[in-house]
Amino acid sequence: MISILLFKKYVDKDEGFLSNARSCLVKRSMLTEVAQAIKLDQYMRYGNGKTYLPTDSKVLSNMLEALIGSVYLDAGFAVASRVVKRLFQPYFNEEKLREKNPKNVLQEYSQKRWGVLPKYRVTRKAREGFSIYVYVGRDLKAKGTGKSKREAEQKAASLLLTQLETL
Repeated sequence: MISILLFKKYVDKDEGFLSNARSCLVKRSMLTEVAQAIKLDQYMRYGNGKTYLPTDSKVLSNMLEALIGSVYLDAGFAVASRVVKRLFQPYFNEEKLREKNPKNVLQEYSQKRWGVLPKYRVTRKAREGFSIYVYVGRDLKAKGTGKSKREAEQKAASLLLTQLETL
């Protein structure tokens, strides 16, 4: 639904902008922000049912997705699309949607310069998180760590981009 809304709103934009914009709008932190904006946390309980949901919980983003899914199942695609449009309209800010994460920047740079995509490999999964290497070809690599695979990948990409700036 987000992809369709972006495509209709930004008909003059290229695939790169639309892909990045979609990524910005569907990431966990954005879904949590939208859920907080509609005060979804005040209407949901978790655990034994007597506790309100912590506002920074990843469960909140999942609840927003579940809410949208239930609207879709109950009322169909057209109604769900209108709900999504209304919820996300304040976030359709072109400047904000242009912000790129390190993985996107590295991917674009790597494709443009060498014609290859970066490859990510998990080297360690532990209780405290993940350790991931990113490779571009054989010679370029960097290691990132984080609580999630995504965070570790972002850090690895950021480190490799820093290395590339010094070459």
